[in-house]
Amino acid sequence: MKHLIVFLIMTVVLLSCNDDKNSNNKIAINVCGETSPAWLINEINSIVQPVEPNYRPVSVYSTILNNVTYVLVTDMANNALAYRLRFFICSGEPIQFETEKYNALMIRYNENREEFTLLWSNSKI
Repeated sequence: MKHLIVFLIMTVVLLSCNDDKNSNNKIAINVCGETSPAWLINEINSIVQPVEPNYRPVSVYSTILNNVTYVLVTDMANNALAYRLRFFICSGEPIQFETEKYNALMIRYNENREEFTLLWSNSKI
């Protein structure tokens, strides 16, 4: 009986110490006139959540090219080049890797990074 009581107390203590990651990691980001669009939150979480509790740096930028606003989600720790820079239009539609539009945005990012506005980052620096 003593062991059961100790086990129950330890279980309660451990569960009460467990962080609810969803409540502590609310991402507030204004992009394309919208606050925290679901597609963008899902994209960020697809990068961050699989590696929790380890840290993975992610940043979100916006830029305007030919009168169109693009959103960039960076995952510089990713070994796959296609996933380091992820470009989207405001609706959440991705710009496919190695297309003409993707390449133009990537060149712009590499050569004119100052034309990208940082909107959000989980960087600890």
